[in-house]
Amino acid sequence: MLQTPSCSIRLLTALSAVALSGCGLGGSMGVPAGGFSGSSGAGDGDVFSSEGAGSGSGGAGDSGPSGGEPPRCAPVAELSCGGTVSGDTSDFNSGATEQLDSYSIVVGNYDGAEVAYSFVAPYEGAVSVQLVDAQPTVVDHDLFLLWGEGECTAEAALERGHNSLSFMAQAGERYYFVVDGFDGAEGAFEVALECGPDSSSSTASPDASVYGDCRFGWTSRQLRDAPHLLIAETGRFATVGSLSPLLGQQLLSGVQQDGWAPGVSTLEQVFDYVDPDGLYVNSVLDALTGEPFTWLKFYAGDTEVGYLYRSGTLDRVATVSDGDLINCTVAGFAVPGAGGAPLGPA
Repeated sequence: MLQTPSCSIRLLTALSAVALSGCGLGGSMGVPAGGFSGSSGAGDGDVFSSEGAGSGSGGAGDSGPSGGEPPRCAPVAELSCGGTVSGDTSDFNSGATEQLDSYSIVVGNYDGAEVAYSFVAPYEGAVSVQLVDAQPTVVDHDLFLLWGEGECTAEAALERGHNSLSFMAQAGERYYFVVDGFDGAEGAFEVALECGPDSSSSTASPDASVYGDCRFGWTSRQLRDAPHLLIAETGRFATVGSLSPLLGQQLLSGVQQDGWAPGVSTLEQVFDYVDPDGLYVNSVLDALTGEPFTWLKFYAGDTEVGYLYRSGTLDRVATVSDGDLINCTVAGFAVPGAGGAPLGPA
């Protein structure tokens, strides 16, 4: 597997400076990447719609004060693969600005300050951005991925994640990440950026002895440790009311088809089996194919239960039963030969 460089980026808030260690800078402008996978489901109390933002103090497509160009964010630093950055949306010495109040991809009020960063993908492959040790009940930060003719504007928003987001990047393209508080929330944060294997490199092929039959392996541990899968927790849901309609349908469908809880016909009945920690939802991005999946996981007593779906659908591709992965319908990888090329999905 291709090893990505590690680096650490820290904002020196008192000096409005940036300290970098092992981080590459620079890059050129590009064109949009092909695929994205983020945590777009409801989970922190806000409402989503594909029709555009409506409750902020100025729509994502609004012009500036003079009716000319839309407001633009001001990236405070450039991130690199393996880097982390600390900041504070309540501290203007930390690079906070008040330019982006709402975004075209969601309905919600983001009229507080935001902090923006830029990133140039060093190669084609999966990228994951995550809020480290996020505490949304304390400071409700969201992450936004922006791209659009090199402009860091709300109109350029492509994806939103509550605590993390993942997407397939193309070499040389510049992206922007914005940390913004929902409903004016402001405070300290830390962001980590990880890059998956280079999808054009033969070294990215997984071990065929483990992932040769099923792309996810045969246990939940192999699923978590797969070198070609970029996995990020996108939410945890302790009540039926906190689930999005799609997540509710996926959970109920999985339990009913699994058959371990006969007679279950409602989500309320499903949650009677779910431990108090609730339902964990993870985004799973195949770095070699760009295909996104959703992994629902919970515990019923000491038993781990889980369902994997193609992202945004009710097409279940695997089941986790007491830690074992069964009923996998996504083909694994051929024994590495010339170039170690992977097989496509079944």
